[in-house]
Amino acid sequence: MRDTDVKHSGPGISARDVYNISRSIWHDDFNRVAADTEVWTDNADGGGSFNIGTFATGPTAWDIKTGNVIDEDSSINGDATKNRRFTPYELEFNTVTWETILALISVVDISAMWGLLSTVPVSYAEPTSPCAHFIADPAITNTFRARSYAAAEEETDTLVALDTSPHTFKIVWTSTSVLFYIDDVLVATHAAQVPNIPLVTTYLIRTEAAAEKIMRVCCLHVELS
Repeated sequence: MRDTDVKHSGPGISARDVYNISRSIWHDDFNRVAADTEVWTDNADGGGSFNIGTFATGPTAWDIKTGNVIDEDSSINGDATKNRRFTPYELEFNTVTWETILALISVVDISAMWGLLSTVPVSYAEPTSPCAHFIADPAITNTFRARSYAAAEEETDTLVALDTSPHTFKIVWTSTSVLFYIDDVLVATHAAQVPNIPLVTTYLIRTEAAAEKIMRVCCLHVELS
């Protein structure tokens, strides 16, 4: 929670106005040996695993690994006992800002998605329930893609090339739009398909070859404003 300056309320002034207009509601540095099981559930086929990794010039991270059998998936989801579902429709706040830093250790023969979903996946497939997330799927394009779903799909090619460098991915979700950013650059604006129910964090990677694939996640920060 951020420090706030106490102000006096009055007629027509909401709690959101009295206190700071934004507040941090979740932060994870992914620096534990294993996931916090009160927050995260995990799912891995076959030889999939989760363990500490380190960016070459950066902080400790968490490796989400597949096995080395084609179509094996590995994922973590923020839906455990201390459930972390987010929505811009309550608590007198109207914006969810979801931000993560991650790298794909290979961008060949993979399918991956990360962001906010309403239904926790067990394998890679573009959700047909409310969501807002990024996609890396070189079978479609060799670029990162932004996708949202409410009653139907809205998907945008961000034109940012897939690579193995760490990037900051941000989703800004309100009741009227979903904005997608990569490294603080706006890459997609969705207004036709905006989720309207609480969503949960998911990171998922699939290998499309007989080789291990890794998603390396450094941190996650979520804020209401």
